[in-house]
Amino acid sequence: MKRHASYHFIGIGGIGMSAIAQMLARKGFLVTGSDVEENAMTRALNQQGIAVHVGHHAKNIGTAECIVYSSSIREDNPEIQEAKRRGLAVHHRSEALAFLSQGQWTAAVSGTHGKTTTTAMLGRIFQEEGRMPTVIVGAKVPELGGNAVMGSGGMMVLEADESDSSFLAYEPDAIIVTNIDRDHMDHFLDLDEIYNTFLGFTRQLKSGGKWYGCTECPQTRKLLKEAGGIGYGFSEDARYLAAQVELTAGGSRYTVWGPTGVLGELRLGVPGVHNVLNSLGAAALALESGCSWSAVAKALESFRGASRRFDIRFKGKDFILVDDYAHHPAEIRVTLNAARSFKPSKLTAVFQPHRYSRTLALADEFATAFNDADEVIITDVYAASESPIAGVSGELLARQIRDARGGEVRYVPRDRLHQELKKAVHLKGILLCMGAGDIGRLCEELKDAYTHELV
Repeated sequence: MKRHASYHFIGIGGIGMSAIAQMLARKGFLVTGSDVEENAMTRALNQQGIAVHVGHHAKNIGTAECIVYSSSIREDNPEIQEAKRRGLAVHHRSEALAFLSQGQWTAAVSGTHGKTTTTAMLGRIFQEEGRMPTVIVGAKVPELGGNAVMGSGGMMVLEADESDSSFLAYEPDAIIVTNIDRDHMDHFLDLDEIYNTFLGFTRQLKSGGKWYGCTECPQTRKLLKEAGGIGYGFSEDARYLAAQVELTAGGSRYTVWGPTGVLGELRLGVPGVHNVLNSLGAAALALESGCSWSAVAKALESFRGASRRFDIRFKGKDFILVDDYAHHPAEIRVTLNAARSFKPSKLTAVFQPHRYSRTLALADEFATAFNDADEVIITDVYAASESPIAGVSGELLARQIRDARGGEVRYVPRDRLHQELKKAVHLKGILLCMGAGDIGRLCEELKDAYTHELV
């Protein structure tokens, strides 16, 4: 992608698109955008001086010289069509992010699960070390100051999205692969194709670069052997090993072994064994890149998580409301496991399936993913940019889960979910809402309702 004076972002309200738009604007380029509806991000962009149009119309692109689009934008989008009619430059967001990384030492974090948290952790470590990195991450992170941090240290930490293979546009100096799992089956044929795409990603490393992979994932372990990476995990053959792991309510502590022996103890303020692995991957790359142990330990101990990653939205005397982005069976399992560390009297899981294609492709895995919950509530599928698939629905998924595990499993339509969950504040335990759709907005509404209820 070449340098242009002005850019227009189609789908600018997305968390990844908004981060890139902010970076370009802060570098002095003229940036505008559009999205199908107003949201908190579009309002924030408007406040920063980035004009955002609601709805997609040909006239929105104005005098922009370059058009940047997200993966959810289709070929028949009127703004895409108008840009091509005018002969303007049209680029996927990954190309814009690759453009921003030019001339900077770049660490790219990818994986089917955990890449957002790991990216945020790595960014915080480099900040603590005084490296002043630019950070692009797929969630708002309070400790970083948002989802886009403009640094001045000549280095970038970015979250690399594998969902449409667009991370192959990057040429990083360092890579973390957290895991490789079946997902985005609307784009990939099978797990072998996903694996080969990650293999291609590791081959994008610049000469002399290093990459790090989690030994606890069979596919990543295979990749470590084939592509010569540095392993981290619980396995004895990992170069960076987490031992004596102790999970606590809302956190953990563990001892890190490195190439020279015991490096020290790390304490985390985010729950779950998955976050032990996320933090260990960030620590491994940071230490190999010259960061001090004290910076690693201090940054990770103070880290409290990214938005919608086990995000405690309300806490009463005997009741906790948690919002989480989990939308894949593997993510649901680890999130429920993390919730169990609080030892709740009852754990209620509310799930909004995300995309018809994922719900269909992973139906058998979803059916057994909720075993750690005492009660399961399933609502309607959030379509994202997809058209419905006949026979695929939240009601059907609820029946599949009930058949697989028994117990309390029920379907509640999305338009009745708010009223149903308002009653939960009078109960004891944890109400855990999961999904990548608009269920986060529901949690915000519930937080306000619960606060008002108990005043």
